[in-house]
Amino acid sequence: MEQRAKRSRRSATSIWGSEGLKGWMRERAAVVQSAEDREDRVVCGQRALVELLERLPPTLSVSTRVQYVKSLRTHIREACPGIEKKDLPSADASMYKQCNQMLLENAAKRFENPPKLNGDLLIQKITMALRHGIDFIQAPQVLFCLGYLVGLRSSDLNTAHVRRTGERTFRVDLRNDFDIAESVVEDDGRRSRSVGTLLNLRPSKAKQDTCTAYATPFICDSDMYPLVWEALAFLRDPATQNLPCNRFLRNYPKTPSGPTSCQEWDKTLFPHMIKSFGFYDAVAPDDRSRVKFTANLGRSFVASCVEQGRFCLGENLQPSRAVELILGHRLFSTSNGNYLRLDVRPSVVPGVVLKDLKFTRHCFGGHGGKQGVSYGAALVPDGVKCFGGVDAECSVSPALPLQNHD
Repeated sequence: MEQRAKRSRRSATSIWGSEGLKGWMRERAAVVQSAEDREDRVVCGQRALVELLERLPPTLSVSTRVQYVKSLRTHIREACPGIEKKDLPSADASMYKQCNQMLLENAAKRFENPPKLNGDLLIQKITMALRHGIDFIQAPQVLFCLGYLVGLRSSDLNTAHVRRTGERTFRVDLRNDFDIAESVVEDDGRRSRSVGTLLNLRPSKAKQDTCTAYATPFICDSDMYPLVWEALAFLRDPATQNLPCNRFLRNYPKTPSGPTSCQEWDKTLFPHMIKSFGFYDAVAPDDRSRVKFTANLGRSFVASCVEQGRFCLGENLQPSRAVELILGHRLFSTSNGNYLRLDVRPSVVPGVVLKDLKFTRHCFGGHGGKQGVSYGAALVPDGVKCFGGVDAECSVSPALPLQNHD
């Protein structure tokens, strides 16, 4: 295996040079940047694209080739901030058409025969691993588990994640990255309390044409809400963020580990954790070869749980729209279906209703009610009447279990 890895590295070096594919793309982007005028930039960019496609192995799928094209465009856009979209290199339309057709066919296969998981059992095992991660100060494990309980991207709460702009996704000194929702303000000005809901105030993938902040629920049972709050406080703690990341299985879990910015846990530590807590016990035996527990799969699991009845839905809220809201996607996003890839059939969380914030005004957080969002979906206790006015103090403390407020 080691010899194969060495041969693979030598092959990559011979194709892309000593700096690898990313280094090659940066070099080509620098050539485009140094072009004398707009016309020359277009020519240089298209020439780089042709060279890229010629160098890629012919065995690569069309979808992978399209991803490499997108990566080259991204490098050029970063090197030339003012470049117009029409001036970026573009592959032949037939390639994109073929890629879209392949994606549609793959999506159809997933819908026809999705892998079957016991949603309730997996949530139970995830919460056990989350408790263990907090107790043994394992930040990567806590991040991984939260991804299966809250509709976030894997880098949304990661203190070590650095955006392409060089800015950290998560800022230690400011409390405006995420918050716990405490109340929902109705259209008529009345306020009802919210439970089990996170306000994602700075999504790691936020763009101008997407929602920059949204509310999303916890899919665990209500008695586990305090555990999720504890996990969020654990990640926010500077003592956690300043820890180095443990890369070695022999030191797990006795050596505390800070968050990981790359793939330090992917090859050994995450597989060991997944096996230790029996995640695959929740997967139907015939489907275990089709399921790979990764940080990215968590978002699909959350979406599938919501779509398949984890919550009672509020008035005028349909399952497909609920998925869109809890993922923070814009209206009629084509990405929604990509996350509905699992058959989980979870039980319904009693005592709560998932409400569309479209039918309310704002969902406020726990720090003086100063932070609020008007997109997403929030959980509210079922049958609890709205109380007070907009300026009324919220009576919910996120440090206490839900049942203590009834």
